[in-house]
Amino acid sequence: MKTTIYLVATFIEHYDQPPNDTHALYADFATAKKAMQTEIEDGMENFAANKGEVILDLDTVYEWRDEDGNGLTVTI
Repeated sequence: MKTTIYLVATFIEHYDQPPNDTHALYADFATAKKAMQTEIEDGMENFAANKGEVILDLDTVYEWRDEDGNGLTVTI
């Protein structure tokens, strides 16, 4: 029997600190998508969104960066 799981990974980078990453497993894609959106919202609380730009905003990948070297990446 084949089991599919979905991994939501969050990677936060601050130019003056070591990077921070978290991972969580989900049994279905819809729940993983909701978790991904929550991680994006929570992660962006660490940054001034208007001082950077979204590099990727796809169904399973979100990446935001600023010119100081800060960044947020969330992926399924």
